Amino acid sequence: MSEAFIIPPPEGAVDAETMERLRQAAEATASWEVVPRPAARSYFPLRVHAARQALRSLEVDLARQPLPPQSNDPEATARRSALLEIGASYRVFRATISAVSDKPRRIAELPRLPLGARQDEPRIAGIARIYLEAVDSVFSAVTFSAFVQTLQSVEPLNIDELWNFGTFLKFAMLETILGESRELLRVPDATGATAAGSHHEPASDYKCRLGLSHRAAHRP
Repeated sequence: MSEAFIIPPPEGAVDAETMERLRQAAEATASWEVVPRPAARSYFPLRVHAARQALRSLEVDLARQPLPPQSNDPEATARRSALLEIGASYRVFRATISAVSDKPRRIAELPRLPLGARQDEPRIAGIARIYLEAVDSVFSAVTFSAFVQTLQSVEPLNIDELWNFGTFLKFAMLETILGESRELLRVPDATGATAAGSHHEPASDYKCRLGLSHRAAHRP
């Protein structure tokens, strides 16, 4: 790509296993089918609209469902804490959606990934998602810098993509949070017990990712 921009090397070290996952994620992007200068209509706004509707639904459901009572059970405590954090983050979540919807023409001009019939996304949205998958949705400045540095040596992003990276990273985090929040709401009681034969990820894992994602969303 033209107008490639170089990210300074990250400060700090990334362990070998994580670095290998980041390297594989970066190298995978080289095989993607990319439309560098899209002219056709983008359907990504439909996905943004779906996220906005999911957030509204989550707000309603959280307002209707009472918080679990305080408990000595670690799972119940983690679930209560996660739900409180979600409820306190609506302003950040709405701002995240606005950031990817307020300038539709500029977003539509970014290099694009065709994903199928009536489905596409800016390449930078896919890259943000694959980074989060590589780090199990736990953002850190060190892994992010290492990933971008590796990416720029394999499939360089242009200036516009790098400028919007933070915006789409926050949106990818929001999509993850929305999905996991629905799982939290499906836990049937304050102890975190599940129905026979069903499986729920521990609320403590949700709390870890929700908390880290929330702090990353406040980064400039």
